[in-house]
Order: sequence, then structure tokens, then C-alpha cells
Amino acid sequence: MPNEDQQGQAALVSFLDMWVTGTTARRRAPVLRRHGEVGLEYEEVFFSSMDGIPLEGWFIPADSDKLIVHNHFLPGNRYGYPGHLPEFGGLGGFEVNFLPEYKALHEAGYNILCYDMSNHGLSGSRNGGTRNRSAGVSRRHRFGAPRQVAARHRRDDDVPA
Repeated sequence: MPNEDQQGQAALVSFLDMWVTGTTARRRAPVLRRHGEVGLEYEEVFFSSMDGIPLEGWFIPADSDKLIVHNHFLPGNRYGYPGHLPEFGGLGGFEVNFLPEYKALHEAGYNILCYDMSNHGLSGSRNGGTRNRSAGVSRRHRFGAPRQVAARHRRDDDVPA
């Protein structure tokens, strides 16, 4: 049985290997959970990043004009990260589940847009499916997401004559 130092070294090597190979060796983490599990209604949304990559996500409507756009961490997706599954366990071996946080934010009156960045979850691919490592890629997603929400909720009387 490995001692504590060997276990720590093995965990570090596993983490570095995942980071160098694109976090999950080109395997997309599955979107394991849905908002119904915490009693939230949501809409499936589909939009493009500023450079045309198709992105998918959820819009959780609230009765307010407050909006949170949730950008997930790498290698997660809009739901979180299935680190409790063996093939995705190199980042600590535990699951990250954003749904309770979405519920709390919704109860506080926020509309929420959460989406999968390209090469993650159910969104489209770029660069042959390699992970997004560039701040430029993330920026194209972040600016594309609020535009999508604005377009969805623009009323005819909002448009100047």
C-alpha cells in the first residue's frame, strides 16, 4: 500500500498529466444533472460565440432585470464537473454541482444564463476539439452570451424609432 508521500506524488502527477494533455485528454465531461433536480424551470438556449461556434446552455428566468452569466471552469461545463467518476477523478475525486447555487441565485431574484464553452458539454467544437486555453476564446464566449440574452428579451418597444 502506498504511503502518504507516494499518494500525494501520484495525485500531483495525475493532475499535471491532465493539465498538459488538455485536462481530460479530449474527453468531454458529461452534463449529468438538470435543473428539475432542484425544482427550477429553465429554457434550453442555443446561440453562437462571437466567432460563430455554436454554444448550448440553460436560461433560468426570474421576475427581475438582474442577470448572472455563469462561465464554467475548465474542464467543467454548465452543470459542474463529474470528478466522482473514475475517468474524470484526477482533480480531487469529487463532484462539482452548480445547481444548488443556481437555485439560491434564482431565489434571490436573478435570471441566470449558464452555458457550455466550446469543446465542453454539449457545445460545438473548435481547433479539432482541443481545450480552450486562450483568454481570447473565453472572451468571445463571454461577449456572445449577454448578446444572446439581450436579443431573447428585447421587446419591440425597446427599439428606438
